[in-house]
Amino acid sequence: HNFFQFKLRSKDFIPPPFFRFDSDGETHRNKIDGIPLDEQSVETPHFHKFNENGIEIAYKTKQLRNPEEAKALEDINLCIAHFFHESNIRVNEDSFPEVKIMSNTLGLSMTQEDPNQNVTFL
Repeated sequence: HNFFQFKLRSKDFIPPPFFRFDSDGETHRNKIDGIPLDEQSVETPHFHKFNENGIEIAYKTKQLRNPEEAKALEDINLCIAHFFHESNIRVNEDSFPEVKIMSNTLGLSMTQEDPNQNVTFL
């Protein structure tokens, strides 16, 4: 569960997400005049937003630029709290959601019965 994304979208406003976080994936390049070439490449993890000119850019927060804090943000629950803080949204006053990963479950009830019992294969 090392790759995850958080997205904010309003399909009536703009079809793609208007704000998102990528924990892993490709490096993005901000091809914007005035940004030096060596600062245009933004590795994951990073956020995406639209700047004041309506151009989508990738960027890292202060926490994501700090190697120790970035390592801690690999925990999906710490990261979703960081996402909510960066996007300035709350579930309730100063609370954040919790992501529960239920590994090895499909949400199906399983039985011990063999579905092929009493079937003759030719």
